[in-house]
Amino acid sequence: MAHKLLDEVTAVGASRSLKVGENVLNHTVYAWFESLAATAISAVTIVLQGSSTNEDGDTGVITNPTLAIGSTKTRVANSAFNYRIQNTNYSKGAVAAGTVFSAAHVISANLYGCIDLFINSTGTINSVVPLATQAYASAALAHAAADASKAVALTLDKCWIGRLLIQAPGGGFTANTTDLDATTSTTYLNATSSFLDITSHAFSAGDITAQKAMFFVPDIGVKYVRLYLSTLTGTGTVSAIYSPIGGRI
Repeated sequence: MAHKLLDEVTAVGASRSLKVGENVLNHTVYAWFESLAATAISAVTIVLQGSSTNEDGDTGVITNPTLAIGSTKTRVANSAFNYRIQNTNYSKGAVAAGTVFSAAHVISANLYGCIDLFINSTGTINSVVPLATQAYASAALAHAAADASKAVALTLDKCWIGRLLIQAPGGGFTANTTDLDATTSTTYLNATSSFLDITSHAFSAGDITAQKAMFFVPDIGVKYVRLYLSTLTGTGTVSAIYSPIGGRI
Protein backbone atom coordinates (compact mmCIF):
# COMPACT_ATOMS: atom_id res chain seq x y z
CA MET A 1 0.00 0.00 0.00
CA ALA A 2 1.29 3.47 -0.91
CA HIS A 3 1.23 6.34 1.58
CA LYS A 4 1.56 10.00 0.61
CA LEU A 5 3.89 11.45 3.24
CA LEU A 6 4.86 14.71 1.52
CA ASP A 7 1.84 16.52 0.10
CA GLU A 8 2.74 19.54 -2.04
CA VAL A 9 5.11 20.92 0.60
CA THR A 10 6.87 24.19 -0.15
CA ALA A 11 9.65 24.26 2.47
CA VAL A 12 12.06 21.94 4.23
CA GLY A 13 10.70 19.78 7.03
CA ALA A 14 9.64 16.27 8.01
CA SER A 15 6.44 14.40 7.30
CA ARG A 16 4.36 12.54 9.83
CA SER A 17 5.77 9.14 10.72
CA LEU A 18 4.35 5.84 9.58
CA LYS A 19 4.52 2.53 11.42
CA VAL A 20 6.21 -0.18 9.38
CA GLY A 21 4.54 -3.57 9.31
CA GLU A 22 6.22 -6.91 9.84
CA ASN A 23 8.25 -8.56 7.09
CA VAL A 24 8.83 -5.37 5.10
CA LEU A 25 11.72 -6.19 2.79
CA ASN A 26 12.24 -3.00 0.84
CA HIS A 27 11.13 0.61 0.67
CA THR A 28 10.33 2.73 -2.37
CA VAL A 29 9.92 6.51 -2.49
CA TYR A 30 8.30 8.10 -5.53
CA ALA A 31 8.47 11.88 -5.73
CA TRP A 32 7.20 14.57 -8.07
CA PHE A 33 7.73 18.31 -8.31
CA GLU A 34 5.94 21.39 -9.60
CA SER A 35 7.62 24.73 -10.13
CA LEU A 36 5.34 27.64 -9.32
CA ALA A 37 7.34 30.74 -10.25
CA ALA A 38 10.01 32.09 -12.57
CA THR A 39 12.62 30.71 -10.14
CA ALA A 40 12.00 27.06 -10.94
CA ILE A 41 12.91 24.26 -8.58
CA SER A 42 16.56 23.39 -9.15
CA ALA A 43 17.47 21.17 -6.20
CA VAL A 44 15.54 18.67 -4.09
CA THR A 45 16.88 16.26 -1.49
CA ILE A 46 14.61 13.79 0.29
CA VAL A 47 15.83 11.77 3.24
CA LEU A 48 14.22 8.52 4.36
CA GLN A 49 14.46 8.49 8.15
CA GLY A 50 13.66 5.73 10.57
CA SER A 51 13.24 5.03 14.27
CA SER A 52 13.47 1.78 16.20
CA THR A 53 12.29 3.29 19.48
CA ASN A 54 9.03 5.19 19.27
CA GLU A 55 6.53 7.00 17.11
CA ASP A 56 7.34 10.54 16.06
CA GLY A 57 5.69 13.35 18.01
CA ASP A 58 3.88 16.30 16.47
CA THR A 59 6.31 18.71 18.18
CA GLY A 60 10.08 18.44 18.40
CA VAL A 61 13.39 19.15 16.73
CA ILE A 62 14.11 17.62 13.34
CA THR A 63 17.80 18.55 13.24
CA ASN A 64 20.27 19.35 16.01
CA PRO A 65 20.28 22.99 17.24
CA THR A 66 23.93 22.57 18.35
CA LEU A 67 23.75 24.84 21.39
CA ALA A 68 27.07 26.43 22.38
CA ILE A 69 28.56 29.55 23.85
CA GLY A 70 27.94 32.54 21.59
CA SER A 71 30.55 34.92 20.24
CA THR A 72 28.91 37.23 22.79
CA LYS A 73 29.91 35.07 25.73
CA THR A 74 26.88 35.77 27.89
CA ARG A 75 24.58 34.28 25.24
CA VAL A 76 23.79 30.84 23.79
CA ALA A 77 24.49 30.29 20.10
CA ASN A 78 22.73 27.83 17.83
CA SER A 79 23.38 26.39 14.39
CA ALA A 80 20.67 26.46 11.73
CA PHE A 81 18.08 23.80 12.55
CA ASN A 82 14.61 22.60 11.66
CA TYR A 83 11.82 21.84 14.09
CA ARG A 84 8.08 21.27 14.17
CA ILE A 85 5.22 22.48 16.34
CA GLN A 86 1.89 20.66 16.12
CA ASN A 87 3.07 18.96 12.93
CA THR A 88 3.92 22.24 11.17
CA ASN A 89 7.54 22.58 10.06
CA TYR A 90 9.71 25.60 10.84
CA SER A 91 13.35 26.60 10.37
CA LYS A 92 15.66 28.66 12.58
CA GLY A 93 18.77 30.28 11.16
CA ALA A 94 22.15 30.13 12.85
CA VAL A 95 22.73 32.73 15.57
CA ALA A 96 26.48 32.87 16.12
CA ALA A 97 26.41 35.79 18.57
CA GLY A 98 23.81 33.96 20.62
CA THR A 99 20.39 34.64 22.09
CA VAL A 100 19.81 36.72 25.22
CA PHE A 101 18.27 34.85 28.15
CA SER A 102 14.69 35.83 28.97
CA ALA A 103 15.64 37.04 32.46
CA ALA A 104 18.61 37.44 34.79
CA HIS A 105 18.47 33.85 36.03
CA VAL A 106 20.64 33.41 39.15
CA ILE A 107 22.59 30.37 40.37
CA SER A 108 24.23 30.61 43.76
CA ALA A 109 28.00 30.39 44.16
CA ASN A 110 29.52 26.95 43.54
CA LEU A 111 26.08 25.33 43.21
CA TYR A 112 24.10 23.96 40.25
CA GLY A 113 21.20 25.14 38.14
CA CYS A 114 19.57 24.43 34.77
CA ILE A 115 18.21 26.72 32.06
CA ASP A 116 15.80 25.22 29.52
CA LEU A 117 15.42 26.76 26.06
CA PHE A 118 12.21 26.74 24.01
CA ILE A 119 11.37 28.06 20.55
CA ASN A 120 8.00 29.15 19.14
CA SER A 121 6.61 29.27 15.61
CA THR A 122 8.11 32.71 14.93
CA GLY A 123 11.61 31.50 15.80
CA THR A 124 11.80 33.30 19.15
CA ILE A 125 13.88 31.43 21.73
CA ASN A 126 13.05 31.93 25.39
CA SER A 127 14.58 30.54 28.58
CA VAL A 128 12.80 28.86 31.50
CA VAL A 129 14.13 27.99 34.98
CA PRO A 130 12.60 26.20 37.97
CA LEU A 131 13.46 29.04 40.40
CA ALA A 132 14.57 32.65 40.02
CA THR A 133 17.58 31.74 42.17
CA GLN A 134 18.78 28.16 41.88
CA ALA A 135 21.02 26.60 44.51
CA TYR A 136 21.08 22.85 43.97
CA ALA A 137 23.80 20.80 45.63
CA SER A 138 24.19 18.41 42.68
CA ALA A 139 23.62 18.18 38.96
CA ALA A 140 21.01 15.47 39.55
CA LEU A 141 18.94 17.72 41.81
CA ALA A 142 19.17 20.57 39.28
CA HIS A 143 18.00 18.29 36.46
CA ALA A 144 15.09 16.97 38.53
CA ALA A 145 13.84 20.49 39.28
CA ALA A 146 14.28 21.54 35.66
CA ASP A 147 12.40 18.47 34.40
CA ALA A 148 9.40 19.50 36.51
CA SER A 149 9.44 23.11 35.32
CA LYS A 150 9.99 22.01 31.71
CA ALA A 151 6.83 19.88 31.86
CA VAL A 152 4.82 22.93 32.92
CA ALA A 153 6.41 25.25 30.35
CA LEU A 154 6.02 22.86 27.40
CA THR A 155 2.75 24.22 26.00
CA LEU A 156 1.32 23.45 22.58
CA ASP A 157 2.93 26.51 20.98
CA LYS A 158 6.53 25.72 22.03
CA CYS A 159 9.24 23.26 21.10
CA TRP A 160 11.95 22.37 23.63
CA ILE A 161 15.41 22.66 22.04
CA GLY A 162 17.78 22.00 24.90
CA ARG A 163 19.16 22.74 28.34
CA LEU A 164 22.20 24.28 29.98
CA LEU A 165 23.48 22.66 33.17
CA ILE A 166 25.62 25.22 34.97
CA GLN A 167 27.83 24.96 38.02
CA ALA A 168 28.23 28.54 39.17
CA PRO A 169 31.67 29.98 39.92
CA GLY A 170 32.65 31.32 43.34
CA GLY A 171 31.00 34.63 42.60
CA GLY A 172 27.74 33.03 41.46
CA PHE A 173 26.10 33.12 38.04
CA THR A 174 23.71 35.72 36.65
CA ALA A 175 22.33 35.18 33.15
CA ASN A 176 23.15 37.93 30.63
CA THR A 177 25.94 39.15 32.94
CA THR A 178 28.25 36.20 33.67
CA ASP A 179 30.22 34.87 30.71
CA LEU A 180 29.35 31.24 30.05
CA ASP A 181 33.05 30.34 29.85
CA ALA A 182 33.59 31.90 33.31
CA THR A 183 31.42 29.30 35.06
CA THR A 184 32.94 26.33 36.85
CA SER A 185 31.29 24.20 34.20
CA THR A 186 28.55 24.59 31.57
CA THR A 187 27.11 21.57 29.77
CA TYR A 188 24.98 22.08 26.65
CA LEU A 189 22.31 19.40 26.22
CA ASN A 190 20.54 19.41 22.85
CA ALA A 191 17.07 18.12 22.13
CA THR A 192 17.35 15.29 19.64
CA SER A 193 15.00 13.44 17.33
CA SER A 194 14.49 9.70 17.72
CA PHE A 195 14.64 9.52 13.91
CA LEU A 196 17.96 8.92 12.16
CA ASP A 197 18.82 9.33 8.48
CA ILE A 198 18.72 6.02 6.62
CA THR A 199 19.43 7.26 3.14
CA SER A 200 19.51 10.62 1.42
CA HIS A 201 18.62 11.07 -2.24
CA ALA A 202 19.49 14.27 -4.12
CA PHE A 203 17.37 14.42 -7.25
CA SER A 204 19.21 15.36 -10.42
CA ALA A 205 18.38 18.28 -12.68
CA GLY A 206 17.04 15.75 -15.15
CA ASP A 207 14.74 14.28 -12.52
CA ILE A 208 13.39 17.70 -11.63
CA THR A 209 12.94 18.70 -15.28
CA ALA A 210 10.99 15.50 -15.83
CA GLN A 211 8.98 16.45 -12.72
CA LYS A 212 9.13 12.98 -11.18
CA ALA A 213 11.59 10.33 -9.97
CA MET A 214 11.89 7.35 -7.66
CA PHE A 215 14.46 5.84 -5.32
CA PHE A 216 14.65 2.44 -3.70
CA VAL A 217 15.98 1.36 -0.27
CA PRO A 218 16.64 -2.23 0.88
CA ASP A 219 15.50 -3.55 4.25
CA ILE A 220 16.37 -1.14 7.11
CA GLY A 221 14.93 -2.84 10.20
CA VAL A 222 13.05 0.06 11.80
CA LYS A 223 9.61 0.37 13.36
CA TYR A 224 8.69 3.81 12.00
CA VAL A 225 9.66 5.78 8.92
CA ARG A 226 9.16 9.33 7.73
CA LEU A 227 10.33 11.50 4.84
CA TYR A 228 12.40 14.61 5.46
CA LEU A 229 12.65 17.23 2.72
CA SER A 230 16.09 18.58 3.62
CA THR A 231 16.74 20.68 0.48
CA LEU A 232 14.36 22.67 -1.69
CA THR A 233 15.92 25.30 -3.91
CA GLY A 234 13.56 27.40 -6.01
CA THR A 235 9.83 28.01 -5.73
CA GLY A 236 7.43 25.13 -6.03
CA THR A 237 5.99 22.05 -4.38
CA VAL A 238 7.31 18.59 -3.62
CA SER A 239 5.15 15.53 -3.12
CA ALA A 240 6.30 12.02 -2.30
CA ILE A 241 4.73 8.62 -1.78
CA TYR A 242 6.30 5.93 0.39
CA SER A 243 5.60 2.26 -0.38
CA PRO A 244 6.74 -0.73 1.69
CA ILE A 245 7.37 -3.95 -0.18
CA GLY A 246 6.79 -7.35 1.34
CA GLY A 247 4.86 -6.43 4.47
CA ARG A 248 1.75 -4.79 5.81
CA ILE A 249 1.26 -1.39 7.51
